[in-house]
Amino acid sequence: MLHYVPIGVFAIVAETVSQQGLETLLSLGDMVVVLYFALATHLLIYCGIMRLFGVKLRTFFREARTPMATAFATQSSSGTLPLTINAAHRLGISKSIYGFSLPLGATLNMDGAAIRIAISAVFAANVIGAPLDFISMVQIVLIGTLVSVGTAGVPGAGIIMIATVFAQVGLPIETVALLTAIDALVGNGGYRVKRDRRSSRYLGHCSKRGRRVERDHFGRRHRHGKHLHNKRVANKHHRFTRELS
Repeated sequence: MLHYVPIGVFAIVAETVSQQGLETLLSLGDMVVVLYFALATHLLIYCGIMRLFGVKLRTFFREARTPMATAFATQSSSGTLPLTINAAHRLGISKSIYGFSLPLGATLNMDGAAIRIAISAVFAANVIGAPLDFISMVQIVLIGTLVSVGTAGVPGAGIIMIATVFAQVGLPIETVALLTAIDALVGNGGYRVKRDRRSSRYLGHCSKRGRRVERDHFGRRHRHGKHLHNKRVANKHHRFTRELS
C-alpha cells in the first residue's frame, strides 16, 4: 500500500495545480523559504539563551552534531534520543538533569512542529483565497501548540497533526496533499531544530546552583575527553593526600 502513496499524492497535486494554477506550486516554494527562516530564527533565539547562561556554542554544537545529523536524516526525534543523551553526558551535564529533561522534551517540546503547523495554515488559507484575520491566527497558534505536544516523534506525524488542525479551524483538508509533496523538505528542517533544542532543554529546568555547576563544566576537558573535577573537590583531595603522607 505504501508503495502507491507517491502516485496518489502526485495525482492530487496535479489536480489541485490544474484547478488553482501554477501559482500554487510557486507558493509552496515561498512556504519552504518562510518555514526555514522561522526555524533559523528559533535556533538563533535559543543560541542567545545558551550564551546568556555561559554555554560555549562551539563546544555544544561539536558534541551535538551527531544527534542533529541523525535527526535530520531520519526525521525522528524519539529515535535520536539515545544519541542526544550521550551528547549531554559528554558535555558534562548532570545525569539527574538530562535523564529527566531529555525524555520529557522529546515528548512535549515539539517547537518545530508548532511552527510548521502555523505556517501551513497560513499557506492553506492563501491557496483558497481566504486570508486569516488576527483572531484566526491566534486560534491556529494556540491549537497548533497544543496539538504539537502530542505529536509522535516519527516521520510523517506532522502531516496528520496538520490535517487535525485544519479540520478544527475550517481549512480545506485537500491542501494537505500539497503539503505532503514537500514533507521531506520541511520535515527535515523541523526535526533538526527540535533535536537541537533537546540537548539544551536542561537550561530551563536547572536551579541557579545547577546552572553554575553545569556552566563550569562546558569546554573544560582533558585531552582524552574526560571532564576536569571541580576545583573545590580537587583541593580537598590534595589536602587529604598530603595529610596521609
